[in-house]
Amino acid sequence: MLNIYLFKEGMSESDKKRIVSANDAWFNVHWEEYNLARKDCNNIMDTIDKARYIGDGKVESRFAGDIAINIENMSTGCKTALNIINNDDKIFSVTECGDNVIDEILQLDKGNVLVPCCMAFPIGICDKAKLYYDGKCEILNDPCIKIMEIMDERYNK
Repeated sequence: MLNIYLFKEGMSESDKKRIVSANDAWFNVHWEEYNLARKDCNNIMDTIDKARYIGDGKVESRFAGDIAINIENMSTGCKTALNIINNDDKIFSVTECGDNVIDEILQLDKGNVLVPCCMAFPIGICDKAKLYYDGKCEILNDPCIKIMEIMDERYNK
């Protein structure tokens, strides 16, 4: 199940220590530990960057035409999604992600994400997730509705 953490306030100290904010740098150091040939990894690369892993640290990408590029040149959003599905023990901030990546992340069936600031979330795209906020935890079928309510309350007081 996807775990969504809203804000750092209210998180335990042990959870705060699991947060990764520099997704690009994290990926560039750890990608060799990932099995990027897995179907879920390739689906993410295709959906977000229109890329396909071809091995040896290279991807074919719509941005490079027929030239294989180094995997470290993928978008930060794509790297973030790959970090999330390959590291159950970490919590990855989504502040560097665009709307297209947020949509994909919300459809993941596992991982941990931190939403530390106000962002727009598409209603109805996330089937089920655990939502952590203000020291509370709720399992919700569509957490995006609750996220928007919490964001609205926090930022529109």
